[in-house]
Amino acid sequence: MGDRLTVGRMALDHLILVRIQVSQCYSPFRRFFDRIKYMREERRVENLNETEFFLRNPELETLPDKVKIGILTALDLIHTRYEGRPEPEENLDYHNSRHTEQVIKRIYRILSAIKKTNPGIVDDRLIGLGCLGGGYHDTVQDWEQEQRGNGQIFRKRFAGVNEEKSADESKQFMKTQNLKAEDMKVQDAIDFMRANGFSEEDIREVEEGILSTIFVPVLKKQYLIKHGFSPERPSLLGRLLPLADVATAGMDGPEAFIEEGNNLFREENLDIGRKVRKHVNITELVGSNLRQRIIDWQKTQEGFATFVANLMKKSIDGLPETSQEAVAGLFKELDSSIDRSKREIEERKKLTPTQLLERIGYEGYPFFRQLVSRVLCNLIYFQGSHYYRYF
Repeated sequence: MGDRLTVGRMALDHLILVRIQVSQCYSPFRRFFDRIKYMREERRVENLNETEFFLRNPELETLPDKVKIGILTALDLIHTRYEGRPEPEENLDYHNSRHTEQVIKRIYRILSAIKKTNPGIVDDRLIGLGCLGGGYHDTVQDWEQEQRGNGQIFRKRFAGVNEEKSADESKQFMKTQNLKAEDMKVQDAIDFMRANGFSEEDIREVEEGILSTIFVPVLKKQYLIKHGFSPERPSLLGRLLPLADVATAGMDGPEAFIEEGNNLFREENLDIGRKVRKHVNITELVGSNLRQRIIDWQKTQEGFATFVANLMKKSIDGLPETSQEAVAGLFKELDSSIDRSKREIEERKKLTPTQLLERIGYEGYPFFRQLVSRVLCNLIYFQGSHYYRYF
């Protein structure tokens, strides 16, 4: 019996020694993945700091805290889902936090212009709801790839479904905010709901605004009817949030409009992005009708600026004349954006394929740098958790 105990103690001591040695051996790996986890958290904090800085904009600083919290929540979802992801195609060049912030600014300016001329039509409540709707209007961007002729592959977003899911997330936030009042005393709950809660009318207005950003008219009508809204008699937010969504050409100017078009081209044309990342021969890219696709895209942008001009007139139709003039005054860049688009088409016709790619914002990286970047991005995204459990 004594011999067995001695052998058992020796075996246990040996296991403890091996465990210590293994732990010491892998401690650098443990520290490495701790650092990766820290970098992930650091990046999220940086994103939140940027969002808070955005909300300190003089125009937005007066928004109610409940709206600011909602915008923070929505932008955090977008940062997490569509920025800094390990797979390049999961990072969206256009439907990202920058676009959302621009939409929030534009709907704020449009509604504020109406309030200034006719405060009986727009109040601070509606401005806050418009900004909240702007924050949530693109939180869901599900898609699949669509194969077309000549090896062309495009990103096909789930139009209608995405907006419906985004609207659901806005409703979830507002209802969750209201739940905070459940455990309060009656008077405290009343005071809380006045300052921080959302009424059923608020929730419905934001939902209608987001569903109205569906770009395809047939789908837009279908989803509005499905959720009990009238496509023929839209609310003010149902008319103006879609306008703010596409108003870059009129409100932000020609250079911002050109850049936005480039971002959307890169987001949608998956096959070109894949070839650029693989560093394929430029001849193969030319074979995919590269030049014509980029030029044709810019032609559609010129037409899109004209579409925005017509949408603006339709969206403000029926408002008092003073309000119509105030909103139209925000769209003073439309003509210059259309002219700039025409010039851009002619300039692109003179460029080589390589110059065209650079002009539209593609960046090629040496293979090793791209590989290292991809590995680090994966490690940061997964916070080292998959690997950490082995050490």
